Amino acid sequence: MARARYQNRDKKPSRWPELLLHLVLLAGFLAVWSWHMTPAANKQQVAKKTFWFWNYLTFISFSWQLLAFSIALLADLTGSKGLRAASDDVMCSTCGPVIFVTICYYILLAMGAIVDSDEVPKWVSPVLHTGNSIALGLDSLLCRRERSFSRRAEVYAAGLLIGYVGICYLSKQHNGDFPYSFMNEMPEPWGLVAMAAVLPTASEAIFLVGRKLQTGSFGAPVATKSHRS
Repeated sequence: MARARYQNRDKKPSRWPELLLHLVLLAGFLAVWSWHMTPAANKQQVAKKTFWFWNYLTFISFSWQLLAFSIALLADLTGSKGLRAASDDVMCSTCGPVIFVTICYYILLAMGAIVDSDEVPKWVSPVLHTGNSIALGLDSLLCRRERSFSRRAEVYAAGLLIGYVGICYLSKQHNGDFPYSFMNEMPEPWGLVAMAAVLPTASEAIFLVGRKLQTGSFGAPVATKSHRS
């Protein structure tokens, strides 16, 4: 009997809550992402341009988040330490871009600078611009011990944003304009300079706040053991 009690104490906590959360989030995100492949979506003006929906940070960060939930679900199913570490880094790297997208969306909406298209299903925009941050928050709460906000995650986020600034530049060359109107309204090259300055800075600030809330420190953790144990 004593041996049975000892064995029960040594059992790892059930990962069913995390697995179910990641399964639901992955299914929902995949449904929204898949809509972009439909004929209706490809009638949108942006879909006819070079880089397709990748012109928008919203779609890029959403796709990166979809990848994060895919890795997280695989980690839940297999228990792989490598996948859990990868899930930690990729998930944390989405923090800055995702929250930045949500904040900017509601600021622009309040200013009347954007209007959701009637041709887009009503459930698409809420998931893209609000559900993204809610999903991130739910993962952070349920998987708190596994989210380290490591230096590697910080580098991933920076690489993603630098890559997006590159897409903005190439979009101007191939499509004749930048993805966002405020960039086009500024004299060249200040639209691109503004994006290159504001986006990484704001995203990094959000990332550091997320790290502080999650780990209690603004500094990168020296070692992360929770997702390797």
